[in-house]
Amino acid sequence: MLIPSNLSYDEAATLPVALWTAYLGLYNIIPYGLALKSILDDGGMGAYEGKAIFISGGSSSVGQTVIQFAKLSRFAYIITTASAKHTEYLKSLGATHIVDRDIPVAEIPAAVKNIVGSLEIELAYDAIGIADTSLAQAMAAIVPGGRVTTTNPMVVFEPQDGKALSRVNATATIPHNVEPLRKLAVRIPGLLEEKSIQPARIEVLPGGLSAIPEGLDRIFNGQVSAIKLVIHPEDTA
Repeated sequence: MLIPSNLSYDEAATLPVALWTAYLGLYNIIPYGLALKSILDDGGMGAYEGKAIFISGGSSSVGQTVIQFAKLSRFAYIITTASAKHTEYLKSLGATHIVDRDIPVAEIPAAVKNIVGSLEIELAYDAIGIADTSLAQAMAAIVPGGRVTTTNPMVVFEPQDGKALSRVNATATIPHNVEPLRKLAVRIPGLLEEKSIQPARIEVLPGGLSAIPEGLDRIFNGQVSAIKLVIHPEDTA
């Protein structure tokens, strides 16, 4: 992927996995994605005007990117779970409504109905991949016959009420990923340059490779949210 001049290498380092996973989960064929009409195809920009999508984990790197693609697809309602402190940031990316990330699964249907009224939500994206929380929330948000994509291809979950599950695996060499990712690689520099897609916010950890344990501890302790930690290997003492 070519890096446009308005992006730093640190910002670009956050992109590939999040971009590939978000794009494939939305636009790849079933059962590897939601099979939406791609924003890269004729008529794809704005193809879902008037529709709604639910995204579990909007503050994650994948979730942030899904929100931005959904905005380009022109979903009228882009509803995501996140901490309240990220509300303004996620709305700046395109989210229309933020639901508390800790909302009980049983309360999801009422919460989304309060937002969309009689409009049915048929599509959801689980950007976290945890069966009993983020995936369960996404499943609860959609109507019978709807479909969820999850970022965890190994998750064990039995959909009910005719709801279907796609599992995204963003490995570039998987045959069904090759052509979509080739097309994305050609078009994404332009989308980044015009800021239709923006990279995640970053924090550069000093100390090069020696900073990895500290960064991992922060992640495991829930101290990293809505940013990507970046290290410079050449700064290792």
